[in-house]
Amino acid sequence: MFHEVNSLAAILHAHVQKELRAKQFLKNTISDISHQLKTPLAALNIYNGILQDDATDAAERRQFLSLSEQELDRIETLVQNLLKITKLDAGTVVIDKKEEPLYQLLEDMKAHFSFRAKQEHKQIVLTGNTDVTLLCDRTWLTQAIENIVKMHSTTLRRAAVFKSRAKILHH
Repeated sequence: MFHEVNSLAAILHAHVQKELRAKQFLKNTISDISHQLKTPLAALNIYNGILQDDATDAAERRQFLSLSEQELDRIETLVQNLLKITKLDAGTVVIDKKEEPLYQLLEDMKAHFSFRAKQEHKQIVLTGNTDVTLLCDRTWLTQAIENIVKMHSTTLRRAAVFKSRAKILHH
């Protein structure tokens, strides 16, 4: 009887620890998304100020309006991620993990981004072992990779515009 009580106590302790880690993960993720929202909001404020005060020609206004649209897309993605995490925490979303061939997953992502890469004069090169599999939810992983690429691309474009803008202001 004592052994059964100890076993039950160990199981309950493990369950409590797992729940505490899940809650901490959720807290950290929400905090991270909240922090990430500040960046595009700050950029939108800067773009809006430039459009109101300094953007004199139509091409420059179009450029900042395009950047504003990208930041709004980024905010939308972050809010959608926050909603998904909330659904995950509530248990209303099921993650369907399956063995996926990693190389095929990457080939599909390459095809998905090929047009964008061509527009940006970039090349996507995949190398490595083609026999590796990954236990994952293909849909969620694909979306995560898309989000990373979009955010990285937006950050690079924003940096290029600020560099360009700095040159205009210093002349």
